[in-house]
Amino acid sequence: MGLESDARRIQRYDASQVPGLFQTEDYQRAMMRGSIPEVGDEEIERRIQVRMERQRVWTQNWPQTWVIIDEAVIHRVVGGPETMHTHPVERGP
Repeated sequence: MGLESDARRIQRYDASQVPGLFQTEDYQRAMMRGSIPEVGDEEIERRIQVRMERQRVWTQNWPQTWVIIDEAVIHRVVGGPETMHTHPVERGP
């Protein structure tokens, strides 16, 4: 979280998934359940809360952010259609 709060610019490329700062809670949950099935629900929820705090810090600071994702990421369904529905990040004041 310190990195997002101090960053002036963030650059990211991802060929396999939506970058963490842009993942919804449902997307994170589906990814974690699929990639680390040995981790219990309580630990998954704890990890999601940490990621959501990172998003909160990022949206307060709003560093210049460049993200490139492979088009396949958009077409790869994670967690079903409802999870893949776009939820825009709201920019603060």
